[in-house]
Amino acid sequence: MSRSLSLNKSLQPTGHLRRSRPAAELGRYPSSMHRLGTEIEIAATAERIWSVLMDFSGSVRWSPVVPSIAGLPTVGETLSVFIQSHGSGGMRFRPNVLAVERQCEFRRTGKLVIPGLFDGEHFLVLKSQSDARVVFHQGEVFSGVLVPLVKPSLDRPTRQGLLR
Repeated sequence: MSRSLSLNKSLQPTGHLRRSRPAAELGRYPSSMHRLGTEIEIAATAERIWSVLMDFSGSVRWSPVVPSIAGLPTVGETLSVFIQSHGSGGMRFRPNVLAVERQCEFRRTGKLVIPGLFDGEHFLVLKSQSDARVVFHQGEVFSGVLVPLVKPSLDRPTRQGLLR
């Protein structure tokens, strides 16, 4: 399925958006874990894509369910993120920045009340194919004792927040 990517009008996808991968491709996860991810090839430099992704004030341009992110993309920082899937009232949470490797990787993790109950790690990974072609991976790994109970309700809203 070919899709456009709204990172910016100057960043155009060159391939097909690949939806959630089968468990065999992602590796085996215990029932208390669930992973969703997408990838797309973009005709742009890693530097250009990175600048769009790290411009938190413009996050709504590339993620329809994240109208706002505040904070600094620095390891150890706490961000303020508001997510709102279609038809919901939205939710504010305060994830911590786990990894920042300029033009390569950004990871943040959040939790519901206490660690281990319901945690989510969001990742953005850029893999340069050439000077002006990048494969952009984005996804979420959910873990915790509540994951098996809420797993059926995770896929649709999470996919809405991934590449559009």
